[in-house]
Amino acid sequence: MSFKILSDFDGVWTNPGHEAESVRVLMSREIARLTGANPSQVVSDFHAFHAVARARPSCFGWAPPRFTQGRVTAFVDEDPFCAGNAIASVMGAIARGQLEHPDGELVTRAKDYGHAVLSKGFDQGFASTSDFADFAFLSATAAYREEVAHALVDRAHGIAMAILEDDMELVVVSNSSTDKLKAWFEAVEIPCFGHDEARPTHRAARLCGSAGKFILGASHAHLEIAGRHVYIDRPQYRAVIEAENPDLIIGDVFSLDLALPASMRAAREACAPGTLVLRRHDYSPAWSAEERAEGHIDHVIDDLDDLVPIAVRARAAQ
Repeated sequence: MSFKILSDFDGVWTNPGHEAESVRVLMSREIARLTGANPSQVVSDFHAFHAVARARPSCFGWAPPRFTQGRVTAFVDEDPFCAGNAIASVMGAIARGQLEHPDGELVTRAKDYGHAVLSKGFDQGFASTSDFADFAFLSATAAYREEVAHALVDRAHGIAMAILEDDMELVVVSNSSTDKLKAWFEAVEIPCFGHDEARPTHRAARLCGSAGKFILGASHAHLEIAGRHVYIDRPQYRAVIEAENPDLIIGDVFSLDLALPASMRAAREACAPGTLVLRRHDYSPAWSAEERAEGHIDHVIDDLDDLVPIAVRARAAQ
């Protein structure tokens, strides 16, 4: 019997710290350029904005209005890629007077920063500070891809081949583009093909990028975990899970990768996975990594090598 692993990419097959940091660096440089502020002052202010967000993690993270209607789709304490959006949201809220801060000088600078990015950020201006952060995210990650061959974990090739050669299917489903996934896997000679390409005759990982895991539907259905609403109506991601019918799903961000399949499993849906795995990093919050999202996660691993024996045992138990 075949066994199918549906895996996230960034944070599972990669160490995302440097790429995520590139977003914050670009944002701070752009604000310093626009306002003439001392770059080190902007960086310091970003740390302050980030601290505000992390003090209220249930309220801040990734919340692109067009795709979430303002709801947080992944929290600031879950994913380093959420930091830029959280910083921009705090900055905007302080600038608009919607969020108080005791440092009056910081409030004044937040207003200057907010006005600058709305009126002329990246020489085009934006409707919101969140839009500014989204543009910076796309620009910084594109530039990062030009600078590095890949950011895969050291044993990525060996782990992928162990999965494929043991007659297990590997489907990688990511918010990142298929082109990025393919370029980085090919850089370490992992056989792979895009979901819209013909399946090769040899064993290969199938890649499904631009999966829209962050896109929330109209329903406010959610899991309540660690004092926050983790929304589970993610129609594009659900369509992928229903089409793939995986046996195991692994991800590093509970909200994006595991919350929906956990709810599908609890509802005993036929296409729900039997096993859920979290890849832990130093940024992983205790509520998911140690407390296993109140029991919704079956396994937490620190090294991707640990995935293979978990999959082998899960297959044997079927």
